[in-house]
Amino acid sequence: MLRLVQDVDSSTLLVVEAAQTNATVQMILSKSQVINNEISNLGALYEQGQILTNLSNQSLNSVMSQWNMVKAQLQQFYNQSSNILRQINSTKTLFDFVKQQANSTTALHQQLSSRLGMQQSRKLLLKDNIEAVQSSLQYLRQLRSAITTKCTN
Repeated sequence: MLRLVQDVDSSTLLVVEAAQTNATVQMILSKSQVINNEISNLGALYEQGQILTNLSNQSLNSVMSQWNMVKAQLQQFYNQSSNILRQINSTKTLFDFVKQQANSTTALHQQLSSRLGMQQSRKLLLKDNIEAVQSSLQYLRQLRSAITTKCTN
């Protein structure tokens, strides 16, 4: 009987140890499941991170593309502005030349007007001189006629 009690005690002890081992195994399995879930969650987070990284890269590429377009438009605007500025400077140079020509023409006109006035004065003076010469000639003719008449008498 003692042996039977010992066998029962040993069996009970084995059952208790088996139950404890089973509980430990269940706890390890439970913790393994938690770890597996966390690994799965980390994998999902990693995939979301990759998706976000790809989206960020696409957005960055889009922004860089738009920036390059804006930069090209700014360069084109700068080139057009430079061309307009050159045209303005050319127009100003041409305007200055035309203004100088107008001033020269005005000065020439004034000189010609002055010369014309002098020519008109000379013409009047010449006319006066011609009239004086004609008058003198008339007087000399009359004088000759008078002398001729006195000499014939």
